Amino acid sequence: MALGSTFIRISTLTFAVLAFTSVLQSCISGAGDTVPNMIISLGIIWAVQLPLAFVLPRVTDLGVLGIRWAVGISTAVGTIAYIMYFRAGRWKLKMV
Repeated sequence: MALGSTFIRISTLTFAVLAFTSVLQSCISGAGDTVPNMIISLGIIWAVQLPLAFVLPRVTDLGVLGIRWAVGISTAVGTIAYIMYFRAGRWKLKMV
């Protein structure tokens, strides 16, 4: 029960951030600029999420919760990447 409730608390925070990320992704891809979404998504999964999911359970005392934290951290990093790209405004220059 304790492990499950902690997992749900971490997931709730992650999903709140993920909602904002989904809106930014949809705005950018809706404007016709889909390549940055692919690059950011692949980069976040391969450069942040997978390495953290491998390292956190082994190096810290988080255990299996380290994997859930890896997902949460990668979601937050992805959100920052999408905010930076969205604010740069390059997606506005795409013609559909």
